[in-house]
Amino acid sequence: MPDIMANGITIHYERTGGNKAPLVLLHGLTDTGQCWPRLVSALRRDHDIITPDARAHGLSHAPESGYSYDIMAADTAGLIQALSLKKTALIGHSMGAMTAALVAASYPALVRCLVLEDPPWHDTVPSPEQRAVAADGWQTMIKGMQRATPEQLLASATQRNPGIKQWDAVELTPWREAKQQVSPHIIQLLRAAPLAYQDIVNRIVCPTLLLTADTERGAIVTPQLARQISAINKHVSVATISNAGHNIRRENFVDYHAAVSAFLAAHT
Repeated sequence: MPDIMANGITIHYERTGGNKAPLVLLHGLTDTGQCWPRLVSALRRDHDIITPDARAHGLSHAPESGYSYDIMAADTAGLIQALSLKKTALIGHSMGAMTAALVAASYPALVRCLVLEDPPWHDTVPSPEQRAVAADGWQTMIKGMQRATPEQLLASATQRNPGIKQWDAVELTPWREAKQQVSPHIIQLLRAAPLAYQDIVNRIVCPTLLLTADTERGAIVTPQLARQISAINKHVSVATISNAGHNIRRENFVDYHAAVSAFLAAHT
């Protein structure tokens, strides 16, 4: 299991390898690099896929401090540089989508193209009080997940998100294992001052695919916000995936894969 030093911490990652176009996958909050099983299987023929664990997740280092999206983007940039990757494609989900967008905005020479699966971008910026409530909720949930049995974990999560019933069974084991490996230190990221999506989107210069889904099923990016983002930056196209919520690839993998593979083929 390979580890590498990047941006002052040890980052664990896995890699499919081969002389192929590089593709880095950045997971969401409380997931790990293992949480892309179907996408890795579907894309590995044409891509050298790198799946890191974000700081405080999986087998990567969990320092007591140093949690902001700028730092996490620097982690990813350091990983790309340490592995001597050619200009890479980036795919991120949720927290990983915010990180990927910031990598593309801040380190444009490293990124060939970008896929953002429902990043945590809102029509209005949450207030400090709203952020504190959300962070406290996540902290309580993480502690509860780490005490739960696999059966309790799945039952509780399904109650919050019925869309889990649509997940392929191959997604469940890495998802459950990830919940036992996340450090509560990551809550500092949720307490930090939010980044305005406009400032990030304005600086992206590579082809970008924004994937959205049904907000009534838990997706974050609204149709109105998606239109605003594509209007801000001509490099951004939007694909709306039906019959899915925030975990788009897990709830409608067929349509997700069709959109992502066509986009990557056009920009590889």
